[in-house]
Amino acid sequence: MYNVKLSCEKKNPRKVRSKNQNYFGFKKVKKYLSKMGWNVILSTFPENVLDFDDKIIKINNRCRHSTKLICLLHEIGHILLARKKYYNYLYPAGCIEYNKSIRRKCDRINILQEESAAWDIALLLAKSLKIKIDLDKFSKIRSSSLLSYARWADKNPKYGNSYL
Repeated sequence: MYNVKLSCEKKNPRKVRSKNQNYFGFKKVKKYLSKMGWNVILSTFPENVLDFDDKIIKINNRCRHSTKLICLLHEIGHILLARKKYYNYLYPAGCIEYNKSIRRKCDRINILQEESAAWDIALLLAKSLKIKIDLDKFSKIRSSSLLSYARWADKNPKYGNSYL
């Protein structure tokens, strides 16, 4: 017989980042964006907005610093995706002017794919800029966002169009 000790404790628990780390991470990302010619505006508008024409990102100022940082990283993910050589080929629906009433399900799924890719790039960007983020919170925000896009893409009457 073998004596096996089972433990439910994590050996390396994920540390929750302090407010200062999130605040300075946000400032670092803002500086990164300004070098690319983009401006970040904190607003009271509930949704985050990315404006390619004016090179402006609006982030909801009512959120916690950690949420603002994660959302800003996600919006940069869209900017970096759009710079890729094959962006129009991989995400043809991303070229459609933003419109909640996109009819074709294949276009809606394509937008969902682009959203997922922007989240992946956000995580890689945080790592490359050496910004520490709360990975549990990142995962929850990403999952919630992608789930709302999936519901929108499915256009289930139960959920309506309120998710975008």
